[in-house]
Amino acid sequence: MLVIELPGPCVPKGRPRLGRGGVYTPEKTRAYERLVRDHAALACHQQDWQVTRGPVSMTLYVTLEPPQSWSKKKRQEAMGRYIITKPDLDNYEKAVCDGMEGIVFLNDSQVADCRTRKVYGPEAKTVVIIEELPWLPSA
Repeated sequence: MLVIELPGPCVPKGRPRLGRGGVYTPEKTRAYERLVRDHAALACHQQDWQVTRGPVSMTLYVTLEPPQSWSKKKRQEAMGRYIITKPDLDNYEKAVCDGMEGIVFLNDSQVADCRTRKVYGPEAKTVVIIEELPWLPSA
């Protein structure tokens, strides 16, 4: 099992943009994917994780702070509650998976099982748990 903790708010995968040089990924998304890559590499080194070639299970816990515009009482009541506003879960998953490619697994298509939660908490952070699943290699 590999556990990766990412500080700050999770950044959803931005839609590809069309510019003069062709299609590109927004800078905010690229910067977040670099952060994921750096933290994943450090966690792999510390936890003796080797790039896996088989299927994996990913559990993603996205914790965001309630909006500052909310009253203190409303912010306190929100702690631990699910977030049902945009961005969508799959956009968070895509950004995290793309950042881990080549470090944790060869390709994000290896994520065969995924569970994601987004909740309000006292500080914004993301925790990723990766577990190898049993598999039969192709002959």
